[in-house]
Amino acid sequence: MAKKITHQGLVATINGQHVQVRIVQTSACAGCQIAEHCRSNMSDNTAESKEKLVDVWYPKANTLKVGDHVTVSAEASMAGRALWLGFGFPLVLMLLSMAIALLAGCNEGIAALIMIGSLIPYYIILALLRSRITKTIVFTIEV
Repeated sequence: MAKKITHQGLVATINGQHVQVRIVQTSACAGCQIAEHCRSNMSDNTAESKEKLVDVWYPKANTLKVGDHVTVSAEASMAGRALWLGFGFPLVLMLLSMAIALLAGCNEGIAALIMIGSLIPYYIILALLRSRITKTIVFTIEV
């Protein structure tokens, strides 16, 4: 059985089979009973939470209504794929381009600009492949 990542949420909008679910991601501190103690002794952002909208294609969307409580899930392997696309590959690309620029004899300033500039084509390609990526990273609704 595949491992799943799940979040509780509320249906925000329904448009045909496209459902947007509002989930609240909270840090571990937000659920802690003594988080107030930490906030008074540290910074004010220790118990942070973020609201996010998740797009889900759900064939039975007509059975839902705005405000319904649902569980949004995705396979853990998809989370790894998303992390690799968003952070892993860009890091490798930046390090490789920096190393190549330095080996080619560029000074550090120019090598740093080349390193940052190497991300421009990567993110353009990522944007062009967006529809293909959304087919591989899929969320499901469990009512």
